[in-house]
Amino acid sequence: MTAEILAFLARSTVVSSIAILVVLALRPVVRNVFGARISHAFWLLIPVTLLASALPGPRYDAIIGTPPLASAIKVERAVAAVLLPPLETSMQASRPKRVDVAAAVAATWAAGVLFSLGVLLLSQRRYVARLRLRRPSGDMRVRYAEAEHASPAVVGLLRPFIVLPLDFERRYTAPERRLILAHERAHIEAWDLQVNALVSLIQCVYWFNPLFHVAQRAFRMDQEFACDERVMQRHGDARRVYGEAMLKTQMAVGAMPLACHWPRFEMKSLKRRIAMLAQSRPSKARRAAGATLCAGLLMATAAMTWAAQPQRPAPAADHESSTPRRGETAADALGKQLVAAVRDQDESAVRKLLDAGADVNHLLRGKGTPLIVAIREGDHDIVSLLVKSGADVNLSLPGDGSPLIAAATRGDVALINLMISLGANVNGYVRNDATPLVAAIRHGNSKSVAALLEAGADAKAAAPGDGNPLIAAATRGDVPLMTTLIARGAEIDGNVPGDETPLINAAQNNRLEAARYLIERGADVNLAVESRLRDDRIVTRSPLSEALRNGHEEMVQLLKSHGAK
Repeated sequence: MTAEILAFLARSTVVSSIAILVVLALRPVVRNVFGARISHAFWLLIPVTLLASALPGPRYDAIIGTPPLASAIKVERAVAAVLLPPLETSMQASRPKRVDVAAAVAATWAAGVLFSLGVLLLSQRRYVARLRLRRPSGDMRVRYAEAEHASPAVVGLLRPFIVLPLDFERRYTAPERRLILAHERAHIEAWDLQVNALVSLIQCVYWFNPLFHVAQRAFRMDQEFACDERVMQRHGDARRVYGEAMLKTQMAVGAMPLACHWPRFEMKSLKRRIAMLAQSRPSKARRAAGATLCAGLLMATAAMTWAAQPQRPAPAADHESSTPRRGETAADALGKQLVAAVRDQDESAVRKLLDAGADVNHLLRGKGTPLIVAIREGDHDIVSLLVKSGADVNLSLPGDGSPLIAAATRGDVALINLMISLGANVNGYVRNDATPLVAAIRHGNSKSVAALLEAGADAKAAAPGDGNPLIAAATRGDVPLMTTLIARGAEIDGNVPGDETPLINAAQNNRLEAARYLIERGADVNLAVESRLRDDRIVTRSPLSEALRNGHEEMVQLLKSHGAK
């Protein structure tokens, strides 16, 4: 684990450093051509590279169809297994005991992270305490700082509030005060406080990389430029007043670690910020082109970063050698490999494993059968191959579903029709997975619902623990589907033990239109049913009791207006 963490840190440090250098080089050009907000968005390149470098790298099949590189690795490992043990034995007597360098490096890094976080939190606490904040009566969103030279700022991650200097009314004119407040509100609307907290956290993780500290300062400047641009979009006729407010704020105290502020810029940066106010805003077409360029660069960078990841020597834990593990048979090992090959949509591997005697109906808990996995992946060719090889279209496992439930959940009509034509039970119930029709309704797959009803699915078949089709539709609030189900015989007040009735479920989930529709069709607003809780207590539930219990006031009024008691 230690080696993996260090390898990720090294890999992510390299790619993120390159991303930082790219952004630092592009930001002036992007800001001048596309505007400050697009330039600010380019900083997303850093978290994108970090996330991409954290993803598992490309995989190759370690069992069948192994590429030349993987074959070479296997040969190296085989040679090492033969040569290294004797060599290790001969060296043990003369080799001094070595210090675990990896563990020492990891401990140093972790200590640096904790120290950086501590400094960050302590600095924030000291800054806030130094401001000596006080709240004016009646306004929860504003605080006044009694400290001298305090500058306007926004503080607070969960409940942000605006900090103003005690002499705010005297220092700034009325137009300047209006623009300053607009600036701070723009920070809150853009979630800049939360973004700054994330940036500071990343900076703590990569405390050893000076580029992250340079990037943090440049990012905060670009954040201010972007905020200025948003304010000028709404107050474009007040550029001079806005600039004068900046000049009055330049001597304010330094920045808080976790806040949005009007920081003390050096003169060069302040001049650039004021000069940007005089520039004309980029047109919508230019901003759209900049946004497209930014999105394209982010996607390309993510793809290249992921592709550059070291290849994994095996596609998954299930792709193991054909030698069974301790406690499992050779048949079990082949079955696991078959499920894994189906999941990877490797038809060639599936054929070879089937020829080798793999069980086409092997059950792998949590994944299902090879046929269920193939349907979830949407691979029609492998589905056909498995069925022709003897896959049971009705073989199911509680918690993993059945082939038809998997097709209905996916919303693949062609697979639904294929399963039914091959003998799948359209009303087959699987505990914890319901019937195909209920599963399709719960997942909102209207095409699956239509195909199943057309094939003869029972619109009133109950699935204890999952309700019935009308209960599932009422829970979602799908009135058109409820109309279809009722037309096909679904019972308005159908009660499934433990799942109550359609109207009770609509009331529980505050589905007003669904409840109104059911009442208009004759649902009993006072129908109470018993339900067993997990602790085996029996409770009586009605539409009104559930609406009251969940605090749905509009639902309560609707039910009472129709006679609920």
